[in-house]
Amino acid sequence: MKNTEKKQVRRTEMHKHKHEESREKEHSPHGHLFFGVSLVIISVMLLFAGVGVVSAAGETDGISTYKSTEYSSVASVFGDGENVYVMVMDWVQTKGGSSVATITNGIETISINIHDDGTPPDTKANDGHYWGVFTVGTDATNDGTDYLHIDDGDEATITADVGSDGTEGTGTILAYYNTNPTKITVQPGESIQEAINNLPAEGGIVELAPGVHDVYDTIVINKSNVTITGTHSAVVNHHTAGTDCFRIPDQALPLKNIMFKGFTTTSEYAYTSQGYIIHATQVHHFTVEDMIDNSCARDLAAVTSHQVHQKFSENIFFKNNICTEDGKSGLFAQFSTNVHFINNTFYHTYDYAINANRDNKYIYIKENYVLGGTNANVKVYSSSYWDISNNIFAGGGQACLDVLYGPQIGVIKNNTITGALVAGVWIRGYAGPRNMTFINNRIYNNKGHGIFAEHMYNPKYHLDADIINNVIYNNDGDGIRMEQPDMTLNIGNNIITNNGGYGINYGAGGLTISYNDVWNNAGGNYNGISAGTGDIEADPKFASTTPGEEDFHLRSTAGRWTETGWVYTDTVDSPCIDAGDLNDEYGNEPVPNGERINMGAYGNTDEASKSAPTGPDTTPPAEVTDLAASNPTFTSITLTWTAPGDDGNTGTASQYDIRY
Repeated sequence: MKNTEKKQVRRTEMHKHKHEESREKEHSPHGHLFFGVSLVIISVMLLFAGVGVVSAAGETDGISTYKSTEYSSVASVFGDGENVYVMVMDWVQTKGGSSVATITNGIETISINIHDDGTPPDTKANDGHYWGVFTVGTDATNDGTDYLHIDDGDEATITADVGSDGTEGTGTILAYYNTNPTKITVQPGESIQEAINNLPAEGGIVELAPGVHDVYDTIVINKSNVTITGTHSAVVNHHTAGTDCFRIPDQALPLKNIMFKGFTTTSEYAYTSQGYIIHATQVHHFTVEDMIDNSCARDLAAVTSHQVHQKFSENIFFKNNICTEDGKSGLFAQFSTNVHFINNTFYHTYDYAINANRDNKYIYIKENYVLGGTNANVKVYSSSYWDISNNIFAGGGQACLDVLYGPQIGVIKNNTITGALVAGVWIRGYAGPRNMTFINNRIYNNKGHGIFAEHMYNPKYHLDADIINNVIYNNDGDGIRMEQPDMTLNIGNNIITNNGGYGINYGAGGLTISYNDVWNNAGGNYNGISAGTGDIEADPKFASTTPGEEDFHLRSTAGRWTETGWVYTDTVDSPCIDAGDLNDEYGNEPVPNGERINMGAYGNTDEASKSAPTGPDTTPPAEVTDLAASNPTFTSITLTWTAPGDDGNTGTASQYDIRY
């Protein structure tokens, strides 16, 4: 085992932003209730309460695996000699330092260091994502080189507990070493089903040639290790409304390593509430990737299960797909573990673009662009352990995030939330959220409220959420509207300005308010409640409020972040700089940071505006006492020293002047 270093914090830090109830129960085409997928990370039994709520003994770690440190490379199937990048996070919001993960093939075990301190492969320190890497293959296991032997077709289990709180998580990977699988090419007019049937028992590849492939009957995949692939010029045209185009059926043992990749889908019918392009039940290591969907099927892809005879799926990956404005479908998962919706694009889906339905565990919704969804961009339903980050939710439906029926334990971070009709974030249903944190989001230009906690009938338990370091701006309704008597909201470090109703409109429930800028709201800044500790009422001086060019970075004479880097041309300083909660972390803000968190969406991030000096700097850095020279050459020499602080041994020196 390797040494670990951990640090507990109250809130997580998110990655930098890179871009910018119609169905309470879901029915299968045969009239059965179904649910979804159980995935890679589980070592504890799932307990179901209420409407499919997953309750856990503790906030267990989530473990995901990747081909690189890019989130879009997420995968769980690896070849001989391939590196496996491991990312671990917990929902106790541990971050910083290092920890350890163990990996076993059932007989042998290795341990690897995982880092959230910038040590490779970690690329961003203190964001709560711990990264490590090991290699799998057919050679002998070697713990010293982080190499684990796995036989072809076998799985390995990864275990970690970064918070050392006794609630470790587990994940699985699958070894698949066939470098020359059987490949059958299907021309338009030929049978896709026949090609699948003709693959050997160990599976293979069905390649769709360019052209239109008309499908009238459901195509069944009944073996593991099958890939259906093609270019975007290969078009699968589904003719029969209310049926599935492709089906991975329930089996005694789950099928593994099924992939759909690269081709285009369309349909000959208008929107249908039954039938999917791709429909899977009890599947492990399942990927839908790089598809273009023009169909009017209920969804492009869905992973489901019968409600009574539950069959769980795990390691579900929906990534890099486009559901176009010509179609109406989205993506759906229920009763699943380790579900990833990564870097997908949606236009004008009929129901929900991303439907993370009931009884999922570990749901990652990252780097998607979503416009439309008659109900909402995303359904945040009765599941546990959510990471919703770095997305652009562009509205077009009732809500961007429809938070209902008992989701619990999650972080909604660094998202753009705009354009919704009822609310950017709509909290409703008789079992609302528990232990959910909304942080560093930009919630603006919604036609209704920014955040709306609607009165719920007879909730099953007390609800709570933290609304921390967001910008809530220029929504037609209230900035935050609170009507739920059985819920507690903690509202801090936000900038809530220029909304058409009240800034904070309180009707019922528990409300803690502190260190917000609540200003210039048309109905008034507060209703039913007074300003909290540290609240101010002042123009936040955003970089830009020009419609279509909104930029919620704070103006600063000491430096402000832009897409092209830091600028130092501002002539005023925002009053929201160094105005957040005195007890909150600020260490991710660049220096000079005033040693206090900023209000707004960029507080305690590396895009936080810098702090203007409050007076002349009269305290010099401490003396360097251990300067040493080594490795001299004709053209270079290595100098080493212990860095002093900016003021004596306090703070961080911003630069060093070396003279010779």
